[in-house]
Amino acid sequence: MERFGLRQVVSAGSLLIAAAAGLSGLALAAWQLVLTWGMLIGLGTESMALVFAATLANAWFVKRRGLVMGVLTAGGAAGQAGVPASGGLLGGGDELEVCLAAD
Repeated sequence: MERFGLRQVVSAGSLLIAAAAGLSGLALAAWQLVLTWGMLIGLGTESMALVFAATLANAWFVKRRGLVMGVLTAGGAAGQAGVPASGGLLGGGDELEVCLAAD
């Protein structure tokens, strides 16, 4: 973020999300959906989340800025790890097959 600046990182992340969302509609195989939706959108959202977390930590916290940044980053990672696990616990997991079968 310090190298490129806030505006460039957020713009690149937004463009990556938009492009990946558009390309995911053209997916014909499971690996294409995993690549576009899972990896590219994940990369775009995570790049923006870290930018906003750093901005928030710098603006609101002075003494314990490193601790706050660590908590925000760990919370985001725990949330991303918990979503697929909760989908399996709630009986999910067939969404990908349903999406591809409908095509």
